[in-house]
Amino acid sequence: MPPLPLILCPECNAGNTLWFVSGTVENPGRHFYECEWHELGGCRFWKWENNYIVLQHLLGSSTLARIRVSA
Repeated sequence: MPPLPLILCPECNAGNTLWFVSGTVENPGRHFYECEWHELGGCRFWKWENNYIVLQHLLGSSTLARIRVSA
């Protein structure tokens, strides 16, 4: 379960944000969020967790509807 609410992508408004943990040598274990369409080239939204937190504060709590995560 992601540590922060997942939201509708604020860039494309079509996909949901997804939570990942970096496995790179440069950023091992660092959390990041991206649009579900990011890897397919349909959206450029991608944020490290610290920037995602700032974005959520800027958007305000009224727009931060948690999405349902499929298991």
